Amino acid sequence: GDHRDLHLSIRRQRQMCIRDRLISDRYENTLIVSTLTAMIGVPISVGLGIMAAMFPGTIYDRFLTLGSVTLVAAPEFFTATLMVLFVVFFLGIGNAVVVGSIEDKNLVELITHFILPIATLCLVIAAQLIRMTRAAVLNVMNSPYIEMAILKGIPRRRVVMRHALLNAIGPIVNVIAINLAYVVTGVIVIEVYFGYAGLATLIVQGVQTRDYILIQTLGMIFCATYVILMMIADLASILSNPRLRHPK
Repeated sequence: GDHRDLHLSIRRQRQMCIRDRLISDRYENTLIVSTLTAMIGVPISVGLGIMAAMFPGTIYDRFLTLGSVTLVAAPEFFTATLMVLFVVFFLGIGNAVVVGSIEDKNLVELITHFILPIATLCLVIAAQLIRMTRAAVLNVMNSPYIEMAILKGIPRRRVVMRHALLNAIGPIVNVIAINLAYVVTGVIVIEVYFGYAGLATLIVQGVQTRDYILIQTLGMIFCATYVILMMIADLASILSNPRLRHPK
């Protein structure tokens, strides 16, 4: 009986060490993709949304609105399939399946390694960010002080960048945090589609092998990531809005 208990204890410790190693390696991979997606996708999406708010009702605005609505309606695997068809088969860049590690790779190999999952995730988050940025800026543009600035003859671009954007930054930051939380915790379809070794594929493997401890651990990691990002968004909203810092 004592030998059996000792054997079970050693087995459990060995399984825990394997899980810790798997989670640490996969978390690093997911963090790399999420960081690159945020660095590339968020500034471009916010910039396009601001440009659409500067020229509402124009062809440029209608094109961005139609494109963002289309991306929202399209599921992730459909967007990923289109990216594979365009990038791999038409342009001949990258691979349909992400293989190998990022170690011992030059710049060109790193680009081909990450181009498809990052481009797909950028399109997914751009669908929401462009629309919400445009809506938040246009909502502030209807304020009386903005109308007064326009009547004074201040250029619309200056009004948007110096007055409207600062007051619309709160809702924009909340949308950015929600999309980044989705990138970290909700990319199961993308990672499985491209065969990328991240946390999402690890939780799928845990479901297949019925490893409940692994599933619970990853669920706690996802929840903690979401809560931290939302706390950062709330703090950014408070710091950007003086009315929230100094209530009446």
